[in-house]
Amino acid sequence: MSVDPITYQVLSSRLAGIVQEMNDNIYRTGYSTIVRESRDAGCLLLDADGNVVGNYARASLHITSLPMVVRASRRD
Repeated sequence: MSVDPITYQVLSSRLAGIVQEMNDNIYRTGYSTIVRESRDAGCLLLDADGNVVGNYARASLHITSLPMVVRASRRD
């Protein structure tokens, strides 16, 4: 399926916005002081195959392993 560049950018921005809202909610409601104070948490949106479909630039370094974890768990 092909998507025109404008639709792609609109969808990409909206998915990034959703992930930013997820991050903000974790920081706002996080029980752990580490999460609340240092903002040491991150979120991604993945499809069923473990491909990243939405991310936000403030994501932590450990986020990069999540797609591999999803793929490995789906193999079992």
